[in-house]
Amino acid sequence: MIEGDVAQANECWEDALHLAERTIGVMEEMGQLVTWPDMLRCKGVALAGLDRLDEAQSALGQALAIAESQNSRRALCHILPALADLSERRGDPDKAKELLLRAQEMVTVMADATGSDEMRAMFMNSAKIKALMNSP
Repeated sequence: MIEGDVAQANECWEDALHLAERTIGVMEEMGQLVTWPDMLRCKGVALAGLDRLDEAQSALGQALAIAESQNSRRALCHILPALADLSERRGDPDKAKELLLRAQEMVTVMADATGSDEMRAMFMNSAKIKALMNSP
């Protein structure tokens, strides 16, 4: 998963897509579904980077459905912003804002459950969480 994130950060979309698809295949063979939403998110983001927006929507929709069925707030905090970016690209800013608000609400719930002010601050000060919470 880390390799895919690095490929995405470097906008190496073909590499990111290949890594995500390979990992999804291995996870499926092993019956390992816990991180499947994360890999589907990686695949969706890579597809969006390649301007394959319909395929990106499908992968991200699958990621969302699985993360919701697993009640994985952690995964949803990353999937929802990816869907928001895609909605924005597809010309639906209202949907994008709705998805970002939902992700921000999830972050707040998770932060409130950290157990201490120190842990909450560490969580809220992570780069990805800060970026999400500062989104319009």
